[in-house]
Amino acid sequence: MAPVQKPRIELCLENHNARGNQDDNSSSVAKSNIHYNRPHNSVDFALTVVLDPAHVPHINAAGGAAWLPYCVSVRLRYSFLDNPNVSFLGMEGSHGGRACWLKGDEWEKCKQRVARTVEVSGGSSGGERDLSQGRLRIVADNVQKTLHLCLQGLRDGGNGGVTSSPGLT
Repeated sequence: MAPVQKPRIELCLENHNARGNQDDNSSSVAKSNIHYNRPHNSVDFALTVVLDPAHVPHINAAGGAAWLPYCVSVRLRYSFLDNPNVSFLGMEGSHGGRACWLKGDEWEKCKQRVARTVEVSGGSSGGERDLSQGRLRIVADNVQKTLHLCLQGLRDGGNGGVTSSPGLT
C-alpha cells in the first residue's frame, strides 16, 4: 500500500537526470536543477507538484516507486529585469506522465492547460493581481490547481481536463 502523500509544491533543487558532462557529475553545476543564465537575465528551475491522491482517478505505478505516480515536475523560467515574467518550459510525470493520465492525448491536453496557466499567471500583467505573495507563489498555486482540475476531470469521466484554468478570467 502506497504511503499517503500530502498535496504540496516543492522547489526541485537536484537534477536527477544529470544531463551535464558525464565525467564531471560530481560538480555542483551537474547536480543542480537551478540554472542561472546571466546573458539572458533568467533562471530555469523545476517545481515538483505532489498531487492530492483524492483527485487521482487511477494509478498505473507498475515498475516504479509507490510515491512517484503522485508527482509531476513542471520546468519554468523566471526572466527578470525590464519585463519580469515566468514562462513554461515543460512538464514531466512519472512513467512518462501516464501514471495518472492513461491516454497520451489527456496528458498532452493537461500540459497545454498548465502551459496556458503559467503564461497567464506568470506574465508581466497576469501576475500583478497580488504581488504581495510573489509571482512564483501565484504561478505555483495556479499550476497545482490546474493539475488537480485536470485530474478531477479524468476522475469524473470528463475529457481529461477542464474548460478553464485558475487565473484565467
